[in-house]
Amino acid sequence: MPVLVCTTMLVLTACGSSTPTAADVFAKSRKAAERVRSSSVSAHLTLEDGRSVMGGLFVDDHGSCEGDLTFPRAGTATVLVVGARVYVKGDDGYLESLFAEGERDRLRGSWADFDVSDPLVQPITAVCEAARPMTPFRLDRSATVLDSASYIDTQPVAVFKTPGPGGGTVTESVSAKGKPYILERSEFGGKGSLSLSRMTYSTRLEPPVAPPAQGVLPAHRDGVAA
Repeated sequence: MPVLVCTTMLVLTACGSSTPTAADVFAKSRKAAERVRSSSVSAHLTLEDGRSVMGGLFVDDHGSCEGDLTFPRAGTATVLVVGARVYVKGDDGYLESLFAEGERDRLRGSWADFDVSDPLVQPITAVCEAARPMTPFRLDRSATVLDSASYIDTQPVAVFKTPGPGGGTVTESVSAKGKPYILERSEFGGKGSLSLSRMTYSTRLEPPVAPPAQGVLPAHRDGVAA
């Protein structure tokens, strides 16, 4: 094993004969993630159908998610996921991409209320799910390999590669100093693509709450743009 990689991994466990396997590292990382109560992340997700979303998100262990997202060629929106509801306050471009004229006029300036299972908000729910700290640990780690050692800013990281679903490759940078959090994660070459960066974690939690009822309007399915 190269000296740089070995040095980076020292914080995770001793080098030499006790150099950790990828499974060891991700077992430690999972334990650290289980204690996380909230996290923030910069995300860019492209779904298999070509729809794309990017922006900054805050997620917590209650399943909440909030942030400002950009939908390329379709505007921007502030989003809030609380329980089984998705609230979206979109600009004109976002509303125009989803709704017919009368419906977008009705929703302009208000929070549009969707069920979390509504296909219209799939890009939102998908990127929120990807950003959750426990999501990476659903992967089968039996084929994960240590690829290299690197730095994110001044933070040493160990970089791992894992075969992903649909034939893609998942690349993850795990902190090699302090708690072994996943600090960056990307998935390319499979169905869609994913890039997560600037991932920070907290054990403190101030869960988001739903917007005031007077500012919320149900999104009417019969007003969806053709």
